[in-house]
Amino acid sequence: MKIKFFGLILLCIGSIKTHAQLHQDCTSSKPICTKGTFHVNQMQGYGNDNESKRNTICHDYISEDNSYWLKWTINKGGVLTFILDPLSKVDDLDFVLYKTDNSCGNLVEVRCMASGRSFNNSRINNNCIGETGLSLSSLDEFETSGCKFNDDNYLKFLSTNRDESYYLFVNNYTSGSGFSFTLEGDATLKKENGCESEIEELYLSLHSIAPNPADRTITINYSTQSKRPLVYHLMSINGESITSVPITGVNEGANFKEINIEHLSSGIYLLKLEQGIYSSTKRFIKQ
Repeated sequence: MKIKFFGLILLCIGSIKTHAQLHQDCTSSKPICTKGTFHVNQMQGYGNDNESKRNTICHDYISEDNSYWLKWTINKGGVLTFILDPLSKVDDLDFVLYKTDNSCGNLVEVRCMASGRSFNNSRINNNCIGETGLSLSSLDEFETSGCKFNDDNYLKFLSTNRDESYYLFVNNYTSGSGFSFTLEGDATLKKENGCESEIEELYLSLHSIAPNPADRTITINYSTQSKRPLVYHLMSINGESITSVPITGVNEGANFKEINIEHLSSGIYLLKLEQGIYSSTKRFIKQ
């Protein structure tokens, strides 16, 4: 594995804001003040400083080729999880999460994700590409290069306390395509300069697919701020469309929908929700 960082265009949920070639260095990290979903359309270059990492807990060397940095500070302590979802579902995203004193001079590594494609190895294991992040069910604090037997591309959640600061270094190992970042949990964040204009509420979020793995049916749990109809797309792990079905009777806030998957062969699939220009995607396994 090798980490690449990318300059970008940032699309904030609920409004469109353009930031060209920003947030590629630790010192220019994008401040996040609210939980929700933020979109990075593109990642190109490593900024002013090449901040390659040696001897991380998940790999002996992580190079920075195309980078993006985010940061946040805890207001009310609690649990935090996040999802990094690449726009191209076959991309390999890697990340290093640091705890800090709110500066780039004292970064303490707390999570490190390097699973996925191995350097100079074209073999792909679908368990370790695509969506990644921190989850409530994962127990490991790092995953090394490649894709080992128990790797699931997720690491253990954060237990946070007031005034703690975190910096997140993200890499797309596969391409210059962007990603969405969804921050969830019961902790809250402090307001920081540079993010007062962010939209605080999540416009559309696919929270969970259960059971997963599943045999006959799955139930999706999602939330939205609009009653507009949605469409769900069942797709292969490579992003190829299998079927698209409209969802009516959508409520503002939390929603549940049962979906029959008996017609699918055993394997890994993607379920994508679309509502206007907004979308949210998760992976599931058909037994």
